[in-house]
Amino acid sequence: MKNLFILLTLFTFTNCIQNIMECPSDLLKSECKSTEARKKNSQNMALLGLGIASKSGVSFSAGSTTTSTTTSPTGSTNSAAEATSVSGITNEHNKLRAQENASLPNLTWDATVADYALRKVTFLANSNNCTMSHTAGPTNPGYGENLAWSSASSYTAVAATNAWYDEKPNYTYSTNTCASGKVCGHYTQVVWKNSTKIGCAGVVCSNGGGIIYGCNYDPPGNYSGQKPY
Repeated sequence: MKNLFILLTLFTFTNCIQNIMECPSDLLKSECKSTEARKKNSQNMALLGLGIASKSGVSFSAGSTTTSTTTSPTGSTNSAAEATSVSGITNEHNKLRAQENASLPNLTWDATVADYALRKVTFLANSNNCTMSHTAGPTNPGYGENLAWSSASSYTAVAATNAWYDEKPNYTYSTNTCASGKVCGHYTQVVWKNSTKIGCAGVVCSNGGGIIYGCNYDPPGNYSGQKPY
């Protein structure tokens, strides 16, 4: 079955891990149900990452288009200043990428990618019950995506980035696999060599449920069967 979504969900302190590989029609129901139930049991932090199972392109939520990994959905770079809500997040990504010693290019902040990230996270924080989802909200034009939620509104964007990267011990480069029962897709997106542009946002939830951070990456990473670099 082509153009499958792979959701990689990690909830810390509850030891609750779920990997979902389903068609988008089934994914929406399962994703919303599982993330909401597990978030109620977590008083600290949750992560949600998007992976891509088709090399030719990725089919996002209903009504969206299919894009190629080699073509930017925006067609331009539109560099601008990093958003205050995620201060330091680009540098933190690049510091962690440099630690791989794999000659990974620096990510550059992109205003168009960041605009989508802000619209996405604003929807999740204010209109989706402070619940992470890759399918809810504005249609993704073809970006990779990492999400993080914390019950503490003081949680920082840099901390979220390190939480994604801290999945590295779960990943074995030689076999291009995650350890059994573990998650590593947030880490691989952070260090994906072909991802060169980034845009992120952080929004405090209107219902007092914490804060959600989201980063989008162009071109996207986590293509099935490919190593990050």
